[in-house]
Amino acid sequence: MSFQLTYSQVGESHADSLKRKEARLVDSSSATLTVEDEKGHDVDIAVITEGKDGHHEIAPLGGMPMTVNNEPLRQKTRIMSGDAIQAGQLLIRYYAVMPPARQSWQSKALTGLSRLSLALLFVLQLLFMFWLPWRLSDSRLWEGSVAKQKITRAMKMVAAARLRRSQEQALAARPYEHLMNEVLSGVAQRVDLEQYPLFKTRDVRCVEIVAITSDRGLCGGFNGIIEKKVRKLADEARANGQEVVLRIIGKKGTEYFRRRE
Repeated sequence: MSFQLTYSQVGESHADSLKRKEARLVDSSSATLTVEDEKGHDVDIAVITEGKDGHHEIAPLGGMPMTVNNEPLRQKTRIMSGDAIQAGQLLIRYYAVMPPARQSWQSKALTGLSRLSLALLFVLQLLFMFWLPWRLSDSRLWEGSVAKQKITRAMKMVAAARLRRSQEQALAARPYEHLMNEVLSGVAQRVDLEQYPLFKTRDVRCVEIVAITSDRGLCGGFNGIIEKKVRKLADEARANGQEVVLRIIGKKGTEYFRRRE
């Protein structure tokens, strides 16, 4: 089993220790620790060997006094990962490097499937980002969608023109409406209304509701608002004990109330 040794000086701050720390990776089963003495000569101080159980042991060579975790090193001692070996001002840290775990065939298969799925997702993302828009731009589906949009736009323009024409006709009829109101008001002032049965006040027993709807769609909430209002008026009349008669104009309203009534 391989191990790693890191070298630093005793008494340095943590930041300085990180800057000046040197690491040595040992792949063999044994290694000799060597330091420089005061004269600059290399001195062998200890040897690290691998025991029968796979753990490492350190034995002093007598070149210099040593400590392991602040305990004097006098004989072969078993060391653990993270132990501190001190020789003079030199501080050596021992770290065991565990061998990579062997994967079973199941884990290898799962790893391969996950990588394959990621690759497929990446390819699908590229297809949706680049190939599919380019393909749709030349396909009949895209052309059909564009044609429908053009037809809808043209129908909106036609409907707007018809609405504008209807508004102009209604505005042009306002002078006749005002004149008709003046004529009828003048007649009503000169006639005794009690002589005519149509002007007498009677109890309302039957209510007739006339609803004008469209024959086609593309008119927003026009038909829906009318249908909701008719239902509200009919419910109020029935709540007052009155008979309700519906007169519906337009295919949309006729179909709707035929399903409900």
